[in-house]
Amino acid sequence: MPCCLSGWRTCLRRPRGRLEFGNRQGTLRLVARFENGSTELTKLKSQSMGTAVMALTYDSNNSLEITWHKVSFATAELGETDGIVTVSVECLPMWDETNGIVSAVAKCNVDGICQ
Repeated sequence: MPCCLSGWRTCLRRPRGRLEFGNRQGTLRLVARFENGSTELTKLKSQSMGTAVMALTYDSNNSLEITWHKVSFATAELGETDGIVTVSVECLPMWDETNGIVSAVAKCNVDGICQ
């Protein structure tokens, strides 16, 4: 039986029967395409700090939005694909005094999940 069906206390301590030690860290990696010379590319190359938002939407009743409130770029590697500038980015999440590190809002048609 999967651990999430056998009780949340077991899941938090031993995911799938593994006993894990140490601190965990979430990461955000992405590849973006830019027009050469664009404002967005300039900001990325200058290592500007900001907020990263990822949104996935199926329809008006099913969506997920994850917000990293304060990130900087650990790495940003420029590339090129079919004449378009691409950048492979690894974001470094940082603590935001007001909002913490990350927040997520999930919306679906099923009531009573995680209760």
